[in-house]
Amino acid sequence: MKEYSKNTHIDIGRKRVYFLSDRSFYIDGSLFYTPLSRSDWREFAEDAGDGMVLVRTRSIIIESKKHNILVDCGIGSAGEAMHHKLKDDNVLIDGMRALGFEPSDIDMVILTHLHYDHCGFAIDDDGNPAFENAHYYVQRQEWDDATNINDLTETSYLPETYNGLMKARVLKLVNGDYVPALGIRLWLTGGHSAGHQTVLVKSKGQGLLFTGDIVPTRYHLRGDIHCAFDLFPLSVLTMKKQIIKLAKKHKWYLAFPHDPDVPYIKL
Repeated sequence: MKEYSKNTHIDIGRKRVYFLSDRSFYIDGSLFYTPLSRSDWREFAEDAGDGMVLVRTRSIIIESKKHNILVDCGIGSAGEAMHHKLKDDNVLIDGMRALGFEPSDIDMVILTHLHYDHCGFAIDDDGNPAFENAHYYVQRQEWDDATNINDLTETSYLPETYNGLMKARVLKLVNGDYVPALGIRLWLTGGHSAGHQTVLVKSKGQGLLFTGDIVPTRYHLRGDIHCAFDLFPLSVLTMKKQIIKLAKKHKWYLAFPHDPDVPYIKL
């Protein structure tokens, strides 16, 4: 890795990308860093006790002349609903306001996928869109899977975090790769879930890829690590290799949703 940073923002050409976090939560380290044993992952990750590791819930805001785009919506109250031990260090909406954004300033919300730790603030307590001036972009495959939960996926989806989007008519379901705005590309990757997507930001020859849960932390760049929650781990490995190859070729930054310390790196 050539470069990494804890900065709150980075400029990608004429676009500015802000990094903000919602509350962090704790999870079994051997599930998060599968298939490593506790003694193996402790070589690079902090053991918070009982084999648990701290997982950040990070979002980005992409600011351009025409748009304010939020990518992923934190964990919100879903953390309690899913019985996680939480670290109350940040709240997404407060973090947005600290950066100078009100929820009403967001005109586009992109959800990499609909797992509860990525869409916790998608709707408000009344079931209405929390970002009232925004359309929400989700892969159609992801929406179909999230609204048809099975025994394997029921621990990852929490329908009350996204059910109101269709009724409010703010949902934009896309099929495969899609360009919702100039310099923004939604890249269907599958892997973590069938409808998982990453978000590529490009401007003036520069690029940043928000990797979603294909590469949740910088440690997951390793080919021998994935998450136990990946539905298609071999697809994750294939896509990860492709991401690394393209990031090196085009000198993209890679930004991570769950790295406990580092928002982005350049390989």
